Amino acid sequence: MKKRDLIEIGVVLLGLQFFVWAVFSIPGIYASLTAEAGPYGIDPRLLATYSTIQAIILGVLGAFFFLAPNWVSKAVPRSVLDPTVNVSMTVNQLLSAGLVLLGFYFAISGFVAAIGDLHTLRFWATAFGLIELLAELVQLAIGLYLIFRHDRLMNRLSANKALNADASDAGAG
Repeated sequence: MKKRDLIEIGVVLLGLQFFVWAVFSIPGIYASLTAEAGPYGIDPRLLATYSTIQAIILGVLGAFFFLAPNWVSKAVPRSVLDPTVNVSMTVNQLLSAGLVLLGFYFAISGFVAAIGDLHTLRFWATAFGLIELLAELVQLAIGLYLIFRHDRLMNRLSANKALNADASDAGAG
């Protein structure tokens, strides 16, 4: 397995993390838009604008990293990369393990956040509370999908040139 393959796996996982962060910043944008005053006297519209720009940047970067990890790995100088790394797993196996681990992270953090906020039932009666609950449930659903259905995502990613290198890596040893 080449070091570039490992970098591409990390970039795919980072892209998925960025995209999920972008989705979960939506409740903060809504909260900023509905606030009467921001912290330290900052205009809430300014906070909403900042949060929107941040969500767009994270979403675009996340989609780019997820869909085109080979572009990012090509930016790494050749002098940094060793030709091979001694890993007994194939690229697909390593990416599968990474997706499951990321799924556990999303599922646990979504579950803990939802359970932690349930003690204040008045909070859920507000529009922000419902949006926050929806975001936490979506995070939990994404986590469960990555844990139990990561194979479907792997099939979609298999069109990626980096993952098709498994056959050549398996033969190289």
